[in-house]
Amino acid sequence: SALLSREGFAVDHILCPEDSLVRYIAKLVEYPGALQVREFAGGRACLVSARARAGAPAVGMEIRHLREKMPEVAVRIVAIYRRFADEPDRFVPCDGTTRIEPGDEVFALAGVQRVPQVLAALRLRAGQPRRVVKRIMMAGGGGVVSERLARALAAEQGRFHIKIVEPGGERCVALASSLPEEVLVLQGETSDEELLAEEGVEEVDFFLALSDDDENNIM
Repeated sequence: SALLSREGFAVDHILCPEDSLVRYIAKLVEYPGALQVREFAGGRACLVSARARAGAPAVGMEIRHLREKMPEVAVRIVAIYRRFADEPDRFVPCDGTTRIEPGDEVFALAGVQRVPQVLAALRLRAGQPRRVVKRIMMAGGGGVVSERLARALAAEQGRFHIKIVEPGGERCVALASSLPEEVLVLQGETSDEELLAEEGVEEVDFFLALSDDDENNIM
């Protein structure tokens, strides 16, 4: 027991990969349109990446002019990854004179309350409404991640409509009995196109492939 203590093992922080993944996916649900979301400073700041879209306010603009155009948004552009037609894709030098181009993957650091505005500046044309996630479908409920994620999202009552498609009968029963009633558990193969169509996969706002089979997840 002494060896496994904090003093013996010299470990002062323990990470749970499943919980980290649940928080990561939940942030993508909270900020649709983001490619990545990472929290800092106890959740007070976020590093987000998003694909710049033509017509959005910040796209076509030099970084130094962002503060002039959006004085209420404290944001720092920390990196830009750019695709090239005749050269390898790569990170480009990022300073005040760097222009944000359509198709760029832009990495920005901002306070958590400003993240929606940063994403809108990179992705939304003037007058275009922000995307809101309401309907969520999860393919695969056999793992820990899908169960914990469904429970975390359902904690905000009335915000999401969640469906889980899981092939195992016993697992379906276990999920249905343990998860909040806002979560609908369906038994079926996650690769069954007819089932997914019947359950309105084309109308969902966010689809998550969380089965234990990577090939099925890709499909």
